[in-house]
Amino acid sequence: MQKNLTTRFVSVLLAVLTCANAWAQAGITTPRTPSPGAQVSQTIGISNVSVNYSRPSVKGRPVWGELVPYGWNVQAFGSPNPAPWRAGANENTVIEFSHDAKVAGQNVPAGKYGLFFVINKDDSGEVILSKDYRSWGNFFYEPSQDLFRAKIQVRSNAHTEMLTYEFINATKNTVELVLNWEKKQFPVMIEFAVDDIVMANAAEELQGAKGFTWQAMSSAANYAMQNKVNHEAAIVWIDKAIAQQSNYTNLNIKSGLLKQMGKTAKRKRSRKRHWWLQRRWNSISTAINCSMRENTMMRSK
Repeated sequence: MQKNLTTRFVSVLLAVLTCANAWAQAGITTPRTPSPGAQVSQTIGISNVSVNYSRPSVKGRPVWGELVPYGWNVQAFGSPNPAPWRAGANENTVIEFSHDAKVAGQNVPAGKYGLFFVINKDDSGEVILSKDYRSWGNFFYEPSQDLFRAKIQVRSNAHTEMLTYEFINATKNTVELVLNWEKKQFPVMIEFAVDDIVMANAAEELQGAKGFTWQAMSSAANYAMQNKVNHEAAIVWIDKAIAQQSNYTNLNIKSGLLKQMGKTAKRKRSRKRHWWLQRRWNSISTAINCSMRENTMMRSK
């Protein structure tokens, strides 16, 4: 009996998918009403993480343990492997990282991944990233494609009718991705090495057209000083900037870098030049302001 039901289900599913595919190719583009598509993204530093997914609604149905079974489950169609929840509806839920990141403490190279979750009856759970992000839902889940699996703790949450991903608790280097649906929240911590990424990107940009301008080299050195990173590279950049433009800003950045590096003798020479430029700028500013006041008074007469 069970075998017959499964066979009938597979036959119906195949027919529906075949018709849907033919219809999609021949028909016009129309809204996907039951579980509309959505995308959410977050920038951390200069890095971006985004989630592309579909949004089913609760519609008064019992979700956990029924609509979404607990644990790992073999699907009625497709792979014979026990599979996690697709964490959405329709196609795979896809998460994309512009740079290398850490997800739930695991190293993740830049790129796209299928995002899956598992929930257990005691609200323990797992997050799974799969290198296969093109398959339809979890019907063809293949464990050998897993990039990693990590434990999470599912939280209680206010009712969310339509399944929703959002980013919360952002800091300089981290953000928490959460899936909210019904009265549950699935949290996943994401982290980027922001300073390392910015400095690597700066080195790359300075090999292009921006490397011919003192402003770009100065801004790269200033970021290094403000964040106390990559001092050796920053000194090279600021020296090149000063060679093009020996101004107050550049000398001040170099003085700050030398102080952080403990090179006091060189810093004194830089500060002396910095002090001289500051006095000169103050004199010029004073002369300009006086001239402007005189012109204003003459016009008023």
